[in-house]
Amino acid sequence: DENIVRAIAPVWVRSIQSDGLLEFDLDGEKAEEAKLIGFIDLGLDFGAHKQLLIGNIVKGSLVIAVAFLGVLVLGRVYLLRTFKPLEDLQGPLARLAHGDMRVKVRSSGVKEVNAISEALNSTITAIRERDRELREMANHDSLTKLVNRRYFTDQVISELLTIDDAQRSSAILFLDLDEFKAVNDNLGHDAGDRLLIEVADILQHRVREYDVVSRFGGDEFVILAIGASQQEAVTIAESILELMRGYHFTEGDSSFNVYCSIGLTLIEDSTLSVDQLIKQADSACHQAKAKGRNGYLFYQENENAREQLLEDAGWSNRLREALANNQFV
Repeated sequence: DENIVRAIAPVWVRSIQSDGLLEFDLDGEKAEEAKLIGFIDLGLDFGAHKQLLIGNIVKGSLVIAVAFLGVLVLGRVYLLRTFKPLEDLQGPLARLAHGDMRVKVRSSGVKEVNAISEALNSTITAIRERDRELREMANHDSLTKLVNRRYFTDQVISELLTIDDAQRSSAILFLDLDEFKAVNDNLGHDAGDRLLIEVADILQHRVREYDVVSRFGGDEFVILAIGASQQEAVTIAESILELMRGYHFTEGDSSFNVYCSIGLTLIEDSTLSVDQLIKQADSACHQAKAKGRNGYLFYQENENAREQLLEDAGWSNRLREALANNQFV
């Protein structure tokens, strides 16, 4: 039986020969006698122990399996909680990759992830600031900080897209300084730059909050009066002229009265392009300057047709002034 373990051992009896009743001669010549009297046969039955052991092994295995499964579940929960902040970064990073600079990465309870979040927020802030500066440079005049021609054109296009549905008119005012060359020639370019900055400030504070003031270059400024009627455009032009009449530019001991000429054109529908509208206002400004300066003039189609012919033919300013003064037909 495989459950029984047998152990067999012999039993010997040894005796010492005596030569007296109780006297033993250990050094005598008589040999010691040894006699095998039998065997001890021990059989150990481990069957019950084996069944108990197997049962304990099964129970222990189940306990270990359950414990291992619990550890796996707890480990997964722990890992999910540990990596949840990293998973939360996927959304902001995806939006950032598509150019969305409004992303704000939230902090978590994990020190390392907090460091990553702070680094990302710092990077996003730096990129947002850089983009703001680039847009500022792309859309604004570096000297006066007014919007430039590109941005102004976009605003006029936006107005043309809505003006038909809005059933309103708007106006473009083209302004040219009358004494800018004298200031530039006598006081230098630095003084001329300061004059442009001061005039830009005057215009910016005169127009309405939603109007657009732009510097086109040199001493030319253009205003988009949104939703303005012809009378409102005239009111704006007259108030600008009044402000400029009261303005004195000083540089050291020198003082100049700096006036301006203004050309106006009305935007009543979307039939004309931005360039055509600006050209009309520019042409009206040239006529106002030719008629004595320090005034304003609305664009008139029939008068400006002859003016444009002279412009295209490359005639001189003297001829244009002569035409404006009706010195020849």
